Amino acid sequence: MKKYLLTALFAACCLAATTSCDDNKAEFLDEYNTILYLRNSGEIPLTLYKTGEIFDYRVIVNKAGYNLKSTASVDVGVMDQATLDAYNAANYTSYRCMPDDCFGFVGGKAMFGKSDMYDTTFKLVLYPAAIDALAPLAQGEQWVAPLHLYNGSDSINANKGVMFIIPEVLTPLIQFDVTGYHQETFSDGGPATTGMQIPVTLPIENKWDFTCTVATDQSLLDAFNAENEVDYPILPESAYTMNTTVPFTPGSATLNLGVTIYRDQLSYGNYVLPLRLTATSHPTFLINPDENKSTCLIGVGYVPEESVLSPVALTPSMITYYPTTLNEGSVAALFDDNPDTYYHSQWSPAVALPHWIQAELPATATAFKFEFGTRHNNANGAPYNVSLYGSMDNVTFSKIAVIKSGMPTTTRATYTSSVYAARPFKYFRFSVDKSGSTGGGNSFALSSFKLWTD
Repeated sequence: MKKYLLTALFAACCLAATTSCDDNKAEFLDEYNTILYLRNSGEIPLTLYKTGEIFDYRVIVNKAGYNLKSTASVDVGVMDQATLDAYNAANYTSYRCMPDDCFGFVGGKAMFGKSDMYDTTFKLVLYPAAIDALAPLAQGEQWVAPLHLYNGSDSINANKGVMFIIPEVLTPLIQFDVTGYHQETFSDGGPATTGMQIPVTLPIENKWDFTCTVATDQSLLDAFNAENEVDYPILPESAYTMNTTVPFTPGSATLNLGVTIYRDQLSYGNYVLPLRLTATSHPTFLINPDENKSTCLIGVGYVPEESVLSPVALTPSMITYYPTTLNEGSVAALFDDNPDTYYHSQWSPAVALPHWIQAELPATATAFKFEFGTRHNNANGAPYNVSLYGSMDNVTFSKIAVIKSGMPTTTRATYTSSVYAARPFKYFRFSVDKSGSTGGGNSFALSSFKLWTD
């Protein structure tokens, strides 16, 4: 907001001095014996929180000028309506003084002895609950606590003699510090139990004893499965223990929700623990209404050790593919151990990705890893984003995982995956969602493909 300060009222005041210190005394010209001003002046935005407590703001009056050993005095107070109206008219502002129940200020006279450089005896008290209940103003208007200096024994600085406290009241919102979906993978070679710590935070300094409750929410998992085209089950209750309350104590703004997972209660596969913050015992604190902040999905993958996997003897007769036309290459090239031959999905006429190859396995599997090689003479069809699917009937497929990073986009490169676990499957589909070095390809090519299952 552009300000036009009252020049007539303070025409004799200037902005520099020969004495310099941390509170900007160098701004005052040395021919003035004494100049009085507010250390913090102009518009002062303040963020207040609804905690059930009042907020104190210290108002400091400074003395500066050529003769710092002089005595001086000035009155400090709330602008009356006439003074505020005059300021608004002269400066093209639209300040509105908050009602008396929103703030309190006991003004008075700031007295400076010969050795005094500032006076800190003035305190503005703000009442967040009352401020939060104020009616909205018209566009351009602002509720303020307007303070000013007046009746000075010496000059009052024109630019620094007024203060407009502009409060914004926020409700403290409790939320997870880590949100979204996060995968944790456990294998047979690891410990029987695994502890996890999930941070829950309060955005302000905590001075209170209160609790926050947490619960599992199946609807979060249902939405996640639908969005990602997967069918992960909820983590069984027998497979974990969890604190359902997080006890906050004074001085602690971030506390951990403890979860312990028991591996021996799980079968191989992917599970999700969908968590939601549900309530807080503090009367003025709320759970963050943004679901992205108040929920957290912990993915739990239980996979066998890599050593228990065996190679699948893949042959062209086990493979189907989409699109069903090949412009070049062959399925047999995937298994001939020749890096100079390749399989290439249809590129003309173009068919929109995803394209896929699919293997019918000789036996049902619940865990796997795979490996592929990129083409020898260009990488235009290198897999960039890949989705992995499994099915028992070759009709209904469940997405097992998505790989969006870490795959090579150069020629003659090899990629070996991690071990994945899934619900039992007899058909395995490797689907390329994006291809090429930047993900802009319209087909994909592989020089080799290998698969291991349990």
